[in-house]
Amino acid sequence: MKSRQQITIRHRGLLFCLLLTAGMWCHAPAQTIPTYNLHTVGNTKPADEAYQSYDVGVHYMINLTLPDVENAPESERKVLSAIRDTVLNRVFELTFIPGDTRYAELIKQYRKNMNDFLVELMTPFDEESLYLYKCYIDANGILSDIVDGKPLDKKQPFISYYLSNVRLAGNTITSYEMLTFDRKTGQLLTAYDLLDFTNDNQIKITKLIEQEFYKNHPEKVPYDDNIYSGVSFEICKDGLKYYIPTDNLRDPLVYVFVPKKEMMPFVKKGSLLYRYWK
Repeated sequence: MKSRQQITIRHRGLLFCLLLTAGMWCHAPAQTIPTYNLHTVGNTKPADEAYQSYDVGVHYMINLTLPDVENAPESERKVLSAIRDTVLNRVFELTFIPGDTRYAELIKQYRKNMNDFLVELMTPFDEESLYLYKCYIDANGILSDIVDGKPLDKKQPFISYYLSNVRLAGNTITSYEMLTFDRKTGQLLTAYDLLDFTNDNQIKITKLIEQEFYKNHPEKVPYDDNIYSGVSFEICKDGLKYYIPTDNLRDPLVYVFVPKKEMMPFVKKGSLLYRYWK
């Protein structure tokens, strides 16, 4: 188990590198929107007095750049609210509380949920399993276009949010994803909304990603099973950039770019991506 300091330094540096790379791939002209940085670091311990003497609990480090909906232009609030609410639900597993513009109530509820989770996890209590009762949560997120200094463009049909989530609790659970939203409605879009997976297209798309992957990684690697048609991707003007998780905290992602001409036969007719690329 890595120390808290190691985890913090590694992932802050990782997020910067990932977002810098993302900014080099996709660019779009835009206008500035207000944002709010939800930054919270803390420790929780199980509320039950029986566990107070043990070194257990949840240490969380959460750093999210969120749209400041209340200070955004009224015409943008619908889409920005949808993005904010989706991200909060992904990270905290809670819905936004109306009026809680600085998220104090949400964080309070989150801490309570973490404590309740620990008590449930530790009942019945097993002292030999203490390592399972010490959890680290590290979540970071930012509107991807803001990294380029180009937050929103009304001409673009998409707006993206990069989110990384690492949880250490005995095992390591990692999630690195580019959340893609409909620019007009704020609907979260998945591969199934944009790509045609009928017939054997799902297999063909996976093979396409694999082919591009092995151009730069000719040797067989232990994480090639992580390549599949529904893996997270970023939309660019000239293709899709897929995020392939490696299950390696030191080098957690490999990028695979599939050109538009290769992907176009698999784009769902009439979808937002189809209209964008056409």
